[in-house]
Amino acid sequence: MRIAKVPLSGNPDHVCSLVAAGIVDEYLRRDPETRIRCHVSGGRGAIFVTGEILTQADFDVSLLVSRMLGQCGVYEQLEPFIALEPVESERIGQFRQACRETKEVYGYATRETDELVPAPAYWARKIAQAMEGRRKHDPDWFWLGTSGSVTALGQGKGVGEMILEIDNSEHPLDLAREAILNEMEEQGLKAKLQINPVGKSRSIENSVGSRPGHVFAYGQELPPLTNPAGLDWHASETFGYWLARRLAIEILSESQNQAVMVKLLFMPGDVWPSKVAARDEHGRDLSFRVDLKKSQMEEWLTEWKRPGIIFEAVTHGLVGSHVLPWEKSTLSTLPAGALV
Repeated sequence: MRIAKVPLSGNPDHVCSLVAAGIVDEYLRRDPETRIRCHVSGGRGAIFVTGEILTQADFDVSLLVSRMLGQCGVYEQLEPFIALEPVESERIGQFRQACRETKEVYGYATRETDELVPAPAYWARKIAQAMEGRRKHDPDWFWLGTSGSVTALGQGKGVGEMILEIDNSEHPLDLAREAILNEMEEQGLKAKLQINPVGKSRSIENSVGSRPGHVFAYGQELPPLTNPAGLDWHASETFGYWLARRLAIEILSESQNQAVMVKLLFMPGDVWPSKVAARDEHGRDLSFRVDLKKSQMEEWLTEWKRPGIIFEAVTHGLVGSHVLPWEKSTLSTLPAGALV
């Protein structure tokens, strides 16, 4: 069984991730050389921002936090407590390093869907985004709250069941089920549907959340990615995953393989990966297909460090969305008949 879970915008953990991403992006917008590692948690009236930072930028973080909460659909007052401490002088050199300890990062691409991600991850994200669109723009969906999540259970190469946790704001559950089933059918998905099997979803107003350290961007059967929310783009944990995904897409586009996984190894002090490995769906070595030209990597990184990129990545699930620059190569560029 393959499983993928996507949070809705008001999910407490996702709210914390989006706030952390917004803070990092604002510092980078004001000072592109900012180095930051921050963590956001809270709920039930308070939200906490902690971490270390090295920057020339200065602004009222608490005001930004309040604005970010509003963008997430959180309108009840959450008092921000900010503890972003400057890096100690003796640690500045170490803090600037892209990689401070050995890191192995990976990227994956599969022909299973047009977005080159596994079917459960594709459908969980697609239905979550469709519901968010309905909530924001369709008056008939006034009943749908911001909190919750969408889980897809894989069956073969498709999806056989969806499990939704939603806040239906006292709207009868049978009417909510009918509306969601209609939306699923409109999106091209026919699957069993469960809604709130253990009760309504929790929100940051009545529960607590914390920025997760990892995100299962490809579904839970594959290793997780480091959550870039709270990290600047200089960190190997951030751009390393973007690079590995782009390389996996490039290899897939130039071969007849059905899936490709790329692993990159960063050693302490590395700016670029020291080693690379790539395998196809059968475990065959494809490392010879990886071309780590420094000029190409620098060109990609220049494109990837545009303002707002961390927030975009967290919002769109890190992979599979065309708004993300490392996703430029899609199945539309593959040879005719390549899609199975």
